[in-house]
Amino acid sequence: MWAESIVRRMPVFPSVRSLHNATSIRSADGQIESFVVTLQDPTPLAEQERLRAEFLAMDGHVLRIPLTSIKGRVATLLDPPDPRPPSRLGPWGH
Repeated sequence: MWAESIVRRMPVFPSVRSLHNATSIRSADGQIESFVVTLQDPTPLAEQERLRAEFLAMDGHVLRIPLTSIKGRVATLLDPPDPRPPSRLGPWGH
């Protein structure tokens, strides 16, 4: 499979960006018989990427706060208990 973004520039018309995808079709013995080529307007993909980046920039810190709390609590639960009896622990439990 082959993919490439190409910008066409013509003197009289505005430039046009397109995404080209090509895939070969092979016969049973592995020989290339033909190709399927698609052209796609990448504008919706660029808009989707812009919205994703904007969302992560605005809400990334909001998403990290609960995850940090959860990670800390899970780490506490996964820590092995102190094998010393409580009477042998220091005044602060260490």
